[in-house]
Amino acid sequence: MNMLFLILSMGIVTSTTDISSVVEVLAPDDAKVVNIVPGGMCPGHFDLSPVEANLIFLSDLIIYHGYESWFKKIEELELDIDMVDLKTDGSWMVPEVYLKGALEISNILKEKYGSDSIRIDEINKKYKKLKTSIDSLSVIVSEKKKSIKGLKVICNEHQKDLLLFLGAEVFAVFSPGDDISLKEISEVIKVGREENVQLVVDNLQSGQKVGRTIADELESKYIIFSNFPDERGYKTTLLSNINLLMEILSDKDTKS
Repeated sequence: MNMLFLILSMGIVTSTTDISSVVEVLAPDDAKVVNIVPGGMCPGHFDLSPVEANLIFLSDLIIYHGYESWFKKIEELELDIDMVDLKTDGSWMVPEVYLKGALEISNILKEKYGSDSIRIDEINKKYKKLKTSIDSLSVIVSEKKKSIKGLKVICNEHQKDLLLFLGAEVFAVFSPGDDISLKEISEVIKVGREENVQLVVDNLQSGQKVGRTIADELESKYIIFSNFPDERGYKTTLLSNINLLMEILSDKDTKS
């Protein structure tokens, strides 16, 4: 056991707030959870600092998605630390996917704690409580989806899964970042005009220059979703995303 986490039983490092928002809920109370990439930053292009690397070196368990480019440097060091890449794919902002990830993390934690029946029981109880919370959230989201169904959008590719889940019609997506080709931008704008797209949805963790350009060309509304939970937590972040859509629809209805 690393000395830094001796008193706190176990040091768990997570790569994103998707993961930390689950681990912080499910891990035993005496575990120390440290997240590396803040919710507003892109984990795929994050630069690991010496301080953050040191936190990783001192941990007992690292849980990550597998797409984090910076993590390859950690793997190459062949540290004597359990490193687990999650198999849950898709947007964790979709409650069903989030809950699937939570179940996977629950099983990882229980395996890590081995024969410690007290902590395993604690994890099971916490997972059951989390599932109830997410199931309740899904009911709230289902009601809101009724107003969103059929909304015509173009979006950053990282927001496609969530928008489809919410019932929007996604006619085109654009690549994340600001270095995509003019050809791709022109093709997306062409589709937007042909389909009379009402809204462009961008991704907070990507550069917003391209999305704003497309929205300006289409003279459409423009909003930004977060693809990861922020400091307010998963539920509030998801509902904030959805409420942005609801405001667009409300404004549209008022003008019509």
